[in-house]
Amino acid sequence: MSVRIDVMGRDAAAEAYRLTVHLPHGPADVMLPERLAGRAPSHQTAYEFIAERASAIAAAAQARLWGRTPPAPYDTLTLIGEPTHAD
Repeated sequence: MSVRIDVMGRDAAAEAYRLTVHLPHGPADVMLPERLAGRAPSHQTAYEFIAERASAIAAAAQARLWGRTPPAPYDTLTLIGEPTHAD
């Protein structure tokens, strides 16, 4: 199954990437710490990391929507704003 993730940009203050993860019941906006892609990763490295691990990132976003803690290292992923689709 293909997972669509849109990179909305990098939050320099949070040292994280803003992502929109397209889940079966709707999109979820999340923050993914850039350190998961390595120490001070380039944008290219971060984008490759996100693409290669899209399924795991989507599963972590879904877990957060369900009120669960995703497994490490994705336990550092956070939701942005109020979730609108928790199914």
